[in-house]
Amino acid sequence: MNKQGVFISLVFAVCFVVGILINSLGYEKIHSMVQKKMKENFEKVFGEYLHRNPTNFSDGLKIDDNITTPFNTTQAEFDIIHEVLRTLRGRFDDSHLRQESAKVNSTKLVMMYTPFFNDLNWLVKEEGYNTIDGTKCPYYQCEFTTDKKDFIRSDAVIFHARDMTGLEELRNLQKTRPTHQRWIYFIMESPIFTPDPSPYNGMFNWTLTYRPDSDLRFPYGNYFPRHTPWKEQESLKKIIASKTKLVFWASSHCGLLRDKYVGKLRKFINVDIFGACGALLGGGAGSCARFSKDCTEKLQQYKFALAFENYMCEDYITEKYWWRLLIGVVPVVMGGSKYDSKVAVPGSYINAADFPTTQALANYLLYLNKNNTAYMEFFEWKKKYVVRDTLKYFKCALCAKLNLDHKPKMYERLDETWSKTKHCGKTDKIFNDIINRS
Repeated sequence: MNKQGVFISLVFAVCFVVGILINSLGYEKIHSMVQKKMKENFEKVFGEYLHRNPTNFSDGLKIDDNITTPFNTTQAEFDIIHEVLRTLRGRFDDSHLRQESAKVNSTKLVMMYTPFFNDLNWLVKEEGYNTIDGTKCPYYQCEFTTDKKDFIRSDAVIFHARDMTGLEELRNLQKTRPTHQRWIYFIMESPIFTPDPSPYNGMFNWTLTYRPDSDLRFPYGNYFPRHTPWKEQESLKKIIASKTKLVFWASSHCGLLRDKYVGKLRKFINVDIFGACGALLGGGAGSCARFSKDCTEKLQQYKFALAFENYMCEDYITEKYWWRLLIGVVPVVMGGSKYDSKVAVPGSYINAADFPTTQALANYLLYLNKNNTAYMEFFEWKKKYVVRDTLKYFKCALCAKLNLDHKPKMYERLDETWSKTKHCGKTDKIFNDIINRS
């Protein structure tokens, strides 16, 4: 057991033993007073510990964030602060970070060297670098540039792997880069769709990906502890009451493992398929323009959605999962992730890997369809958490990290950090076995 576990166990054990002794003497009033005092002392000590070690007791997002952030922040500010603290990996709490930032008045320069799918200004297209959906970055402010003349004075340079500049140019840049400059390897695709990173071994300092072990995280969606009361219970009840259909799947990337699973599943329940894959599996439900109002209203009629990833890669969880949560549909997931609290909202989904056959999954969905109380449990998470669509929280985290994280780091084997063989295909056998048993 680690030190903090021993600490907690010891305090609780003392409380328990003292409580029994006092109670056995019949001093109920004294017992009550002592228990209250010990509880107050424990909470004080434990609270102070969390201030010093804000992530030591966290599993995903189970930390009591009110301890480390101001109570009067808005939900949006709270989310950004939480992501900055998570990126700094517990070295700071909010008050400590504000004190540190007050000591430093330097502005770091962030460069986007390559485009992001032909767009150089994607980071600042709708608003400045230091703002996220109208909320200003806390602690530190940075400048942003795409002008390659600024390369020498840039503190961080972002390279998108799918638009990577030529190897010769990278090697020439290495000769002139300042020693403090951080090169950031940026990729949102799975390793299956990533160009071979081995030529870039020994070049990059930080990673920017959807994976939680990245230096900077940019997942397809995100969730945070709810900082303000949930007030949408009634609107959610109306949406759920209006659901008349069971399950849908939207897919136009066909010929993959998931197609075989859906084909087997359709033997036991009806699955409406939107997109090109419907025709290949014996008939589809037509088209649905993703993210449009009409499409959203159409899909909200369903209780479940198959959120099956195209390839089974570690922590690769796309909008297939996150958007379903946002529109009030329970996702049935299939992917290479463990879907733990680091990457997915606890209690929000059904994992196809948990069922020995497709028929077992079908039977469970049919059970939930008839049991509204059990179905509603998949929305209990809304009382604790808020879900965010893909937002560029890493901008604020990067700015803080540039000011505070000066520890030398280099990915000498980037090809092992971002590897098809190491990080993809581990769950393929699980689903192949399920399909064969079905």
